[in-house]
Amino acid sequence: MVCKLGWWTGAPWDVRAYAAGHPTYPADSTLEQLYDSAEFDAYRELGAASVKLAMAGARAQVTR
Repeated sequence: MVCKLGWWTGAPWDVRAYAAGHPTYPADSTLEQLYDSAEFDAYRELGAASVKLAMAGARAQVTR
């Protein structure tokens, strides 16, 4: 399973709030590797939400 990060309207509120104030999120350059706590938390929460959504979809496929 491959997850490409992007945010969606059903994403957690803190991810949407961070994205509203940062137009390059979640496609920030990998050259900048010093994240502040807000940016780190936004990426961590986005990753966790993406994996949960992907796993829910995988479980739905298995139970069919």
